[in-house]
Amino acid sequence: MDDDSAAEQVAGCGFTGEELRCFHRYCGVDWAAAGLAGAGAGERIRHFVAAVEPGADAERLRAWLRTVGLDGDGDGDGDSGQPTEAAQLYERFERFDFAGAPGFEDLLPGVYASDDASRAGIAERMDRAKAAFYARHVEPLDYAAYCAFRAARAPAPVCPFQHLWAADAAPLDLARFGRVRTIDVGAAACLTPAALGRLCAAVREARSDRYHAAALVNAAGAAAEPAVFLPPLDCSAGAGPALAAAARLQAELRLLAHAKPVVAFADGAVAAGAAGILFAGAAPVVTTERFAVDVAAGSAPPLPLAALHGWAQLGRGVAEYALCHPDLVLRSAEWAALGLAAAAVAHRELPAAAARILQAASCPPPHTRAAVRMACAAEAAYPGPSRLQTWRAEIEQHFAPLADEGRGVAALAEALAGIDQPWAQQCVAVAADDAACSVADARLAGLRAVRQLEYSQALALEITAGAAWAAGERDPAVLFGGDA
Repeated sequence: MDDDSAAEQVAGCGFTGEELRCFHRYCGVDWAAAGLAGAGAGERIRHFVAAVEPGADAERLRAWLRTVGLDGDGDGDGDSGQPTEAAQLYERFERFDFAGAPGFEDLLPGVYASDDASRAGIAERMDRAKAAFYARHVEPLDYAAYCAFRAARAPAPVCPFQHLWAADAAPLDLARFGRVRTIDVGAAACLTPAALGRLCAAVREARSDRYHAAALVNAAGAAAEPAVFLPPLDCSAGAGPALAAAARLQAELRLLAHAKPVVAFADGAVAAGAAGILFAGAAPVVTTERFAVDVAAGSAPPLPLAALHGWAQLGRGVAEYALCHPDLVLRSAEWAALGLAAAAVAHRELPAAAARILQAASCPPPHTRAAVRMACAAEAAYPGPSRLQTWRAEIEQHFAPLADEGRGVAALAEALAGIDQPWAQQCVAVAADDAACSVADARLAGLRAVRQLEYSQALALEITAGAAWAAGERDPAVLFGGDA
């Protein structure tokens, strides 16, 4: 093998670079145009080596297909491409809609009633439950034989071009999970009061005994570029109506989350003004690498005083730092470090992970919450290092006093001026920007105010303060009263 082809190999790969390039052209053939849409692998291979790549080694191609798990006739009769009866049985089993099968959910508590919370452990118990249900209610199936069949067909990941032939995961079919009420934010560029009202109605419906759990998604937003999970509030009719509609939705979500789990699949950006909706669920949040919340004081947010009650729950010092930072964007790593994310999942793997989580959410009460927690923990991946954690001790030391003292950003900047660290100098810069300083001072006063209030009172204060801010008021004492 020459040096160029050797450079394209990975350990354990027995194919040359030229062979791999040739074989990947097999995966790009339009079989429908070739009149072979329903043909078996044997017939397709013969066509490929005769008409597409004359001279290609059919046996080497077949060996590669088996290696990567694409050989459709590996369980059939030679070159016929026809699967055996056993293979047809297992295919029917794998395609069976367990999520919609009456009675299957009764087996779910046993799947999650174990100390083994690993994905492999849950999957093995789920497969056993599915096989038992299928054999009892559909047709006979030997679970041990099925496991042997599946193990024999498992692909060996030794091809350096796997990302070219591996198909994207199929979109998640939310309708399959009839016991989970899906609440879709929708495709609107902004959350209007009318849209928020429709979401309120969906949340109220989710409290019905018909549903074991609810899921907050944005199917259209996830397909957008850039991806969006919660768009901004629409303030075209005034900040007051928008904030009031958002507060009603938050109150409904909070009631729902007390009654049953609400899983938010946050695969996109969250507008800072709408972050209170995410906080209100007080429930599992599953994030991807596309998740982001821009809370920066220096980005001139249109509703800078929204979601103060939610931010206040982050803890003294951390909340003050997050809302005073001039350009902070909280991503999956920060959300997880703050204890707000149940799992971080790669965007490409989200449909499959969400299906497993929603299957757990179909588990009947009183087992639902525990099942969802276990399923989320099994899907969780490392989201990367958090920018908050690096200087967290220093941040809490210098920012926690702001929760009790009436100091503003100017005094904070003076105290931090001598600290030669990025986090400190970034916050010092806020004091030099009049607009950012006004936002930060108002937020600090707001955090102190809402920490003294019950949830409904805090929402009411956010509405009045937000409307006053939109009308041009910048004095924290006027916005929040007292000596704020």
